[in-house]
Amino acid sequence: MLHCKAEMGERQPGNGANGGFGAVNGGLFSTLHASVFFSVAGYALVIPWMKDLLGADQLGAARYGQLQSLGNLSGLLSSAPVGRVADRMGRRAGMVLCSGLATLGAVCLWMGTVDGVLTWLPVAGLMLRRSERASFTAVATAVTADASSSDTDRSRRIGQLNMVFCLGFTFGSTVTGKIGDFAESVDVAPARLVATAAVFMGLLTLFVVGVLLPIPAATASGSSTKTPPSSSSTSTGVVLPPPMIWDHRIFGLLVVRVLVGGAFFLVTSTFDL
Repeated sequence: MLHCKAEMGERQPGNGANGGFGAVNGGLFSTLHASVFFSVAGYALVIPWMKDLLGADQLGAARYGQLQSLGNLSGLLSSAPVGRVADRMGRRAGMVLCSGLATLGAVCLWMGTVDGVLTWLPVAGLMLRRSERASFTAVATAVTADASSSDTDRSRRIGQLNMVFCLGFTFGSTVTGKIGDFAESVDVAPARLVATAAVFMGLLTLFVVGVLLPIPAATASGSSTKTPPSSSSTSTGVVLPPPMIWDHRIFGLLVVRVLVGGAFFLVTSTFDL
């Protein structure tokens, strides 16, 4: 039955060179890079002001660190479901979901700067932003892998995607300081103005991935009907995925990713203290 569902095109992860992506030109990658840039820049805008948005001065360093860990935990728990949405419903659906989370999180952060609102709104905004950040670039990488024509081209394209990721962080971190200076000159709370800019960046990302990103629809005759060579099938025809986490190559990559991610968030989460 699962095999029949796959033939009906229920899953869409394999839109490779043999599928609809084969005819896609550089317009896909330029638009995809723009969406990653806006997404990352919007996240980088709020990082230096998270201390003010969450009220770390009143909470204390220990409680502030716990809230940052809660945000990272939300990213951990949301990554797999978002990836499943991207596989089952298409890459665009996954990216739209991530962009919606980012926009909603920015709105929560903005509302947290208004007197008299619920104090947990900034925490919810942090969790939503971390959920988006843990998943958006991963889905964008999947789109890049789908649209690449060869292994060499795939490595080059993913490298370009990582360059855009770093460029977004550089831009966002630079602009947020300028926004803070401008807010003080016009007697506006800097955190509120930064949150407003983050809302705008979230909406811009949502528009790019929802309207402009030229991802062709998957077809039943595409490569998504092919069974991955590493999968195993039972006598009933049900395709079983390999236990990737026990594969020594995948497990090693996961360990390295945990260490790199821990070092990254150790700096970005506590440097402002």
